[in-house]
Amino acid sequence: MKINRQMKFFVIVLIVCLFYGQDESSEKAPLVVTITPIKHTYNIQEKWIYEIRIENISSDILRIPKNIDKHYIPKMIGSDGRAIPWKYVILAMGYFDEHNTIELAPGYFYGEKCSWTGPPDKGEYTFHILYISPINIGDSLPHYWSGQVKSNEVGIIIK
Repeated sequence: MKINRQMKFFVIVLIVCLFYGQDESSEKAPLVVTITPIKHTYNIQEKWIYEIRIENISSDILRIPKNIDKHYIPKMIGSDGRAIPWKYVILAMGYFDEHNTIELAPGYFYGEKCSWTGPPDKGEYTFHILYISPINIGDSLPHYWSGQVKSNEVGIIIK
């Protein structure tokens, strides 16, 4: 089945709208998502680097997409409670196979370093992500997990 460009845009917007307001999945997720910044204090407009680590805490083998940076919604809140806007695109669904996914045995993890420049103002912020493993519309893939998980929160200071 081919999906045209307008349909892709509609699906992406729909999924972002559905997921953005949800910080937690409705059931106990088999994964734990942890973010760890390389440091906690940055200068304005300095690129900051953090690791995202996804660990399988279930007793089953799970398969998730590679390229974590394409599968999460970041959320940063200032000390005044104001959300900092981010530009991101989340894939709602995709064709996943053994080449663009990774298999996690129970107790194993997968991690990637990601980066972002911002926010534009000095202050103290809390940061977390909502990791989303999209729906697989390709052929059946054993152990593929689809869902969402909220990460831990970390503090970031911009000076």
